[in-house]
Amino acid sequence: MKRVSKKIRIILFLSIMVLTIVILQNKTDSNSVLPVFKTVEDKTNKCVPILMYHGFTKDDENVESQKVSAKKFESDMKYLYENKYNTIFAKDLSGNIPDKSVVITFDDGYLDNYEVALPILKKYNFKATIFIIGWSVGRDKMLDGQKKINPHFSWEQAKQLIESGLINIENHTYDLHSPEGTSYGYGDNCGLGLSRLKDETDDEYKKRIGQDIKKLKMDIKENLNYTSEVFAYPYGITDKLAVEVLKENGYVIALTTEDRIADILLDDLYLMPRLNVSNDIYVKGLLESELENEFIDQKSY
Repeated sequence: MKRVSKKIRIILFLSIMVLTIVILQNKTDSNSVLPVFKTVEDKTNKCVPILMYHGFTKDDENVESQKVSAKKFESDMKYLYENKYNTIFAKDLSGNIPDKSVVITFDDGYLDNYEVALPILKKYNFKATIFIIGWSVGRDKMLDGQKKINPHFSWEQAKQLIESGLINIENHTYDLHSPEGTSYGYGDNCGLGLSRLKDETDDEYKKRIGQDIKKLKMDIKENLNYTSEVFAYPYGITDKLAVEVLKENGYVIALTTEDRIADILLDDLYLMPRLNVSNDIYVKGLLESELENEFIDQKSY
């Protein structure tokens, strides 16, 4: 009887051990950092393409660098519409995101965003986020009044964009979107984008870029009557102290120019990547290849 009892105890002990291992394995799987995606379609629901455009033109033949023709932009939007993508604002990335979402962004605040892109967005009822440069709002010349620049929409036109319900306008710095040396706007000493100046201390750096970011944030509040919470790094240049400054000034999302699809489960909201779209790169091919690559990469884990 004692021998039988001993066997039973051993069997019970082994059974408990096996059950414990199974439970722990299931828990580990459920808390895994990397989700399991069985199909490209499933992966689509976990990734958010953030598309980066700059300027637009009605001329389909002579398209300048960093511009997209109206015909090509219409083709991109038609693809998103026919494939049932949901457009959201960049600020929505911090909340509950619908399946198959996409973020459309325009950098620099060009007048053609208002004249060329907006009518196409209206046609498909699509949302977009525009990142403006403070000093250039409403200008078609440098501050000296001599050198011409690509025209930028005015604050009055910005209000009309907001009133459409399809546009959100956010911060691309007041006067730090410049090459190293002197800034395009007021000729201040600057690095490339948010790059540090030579021998600049941490405190000096934070003060310099903080004043710039805060100035445009205040201008947006004054002219558009809402608080800017999303930032786009000029030239995609980032710095850990820049992230601190953004947080201190109430920004919750920041976009880079890292050319890949965003993963809503893994990516840092202050370092969100974007897919660069040019006149030669169609959204259809871009999204299909990016999603397929993401799916293949995930399968290797």
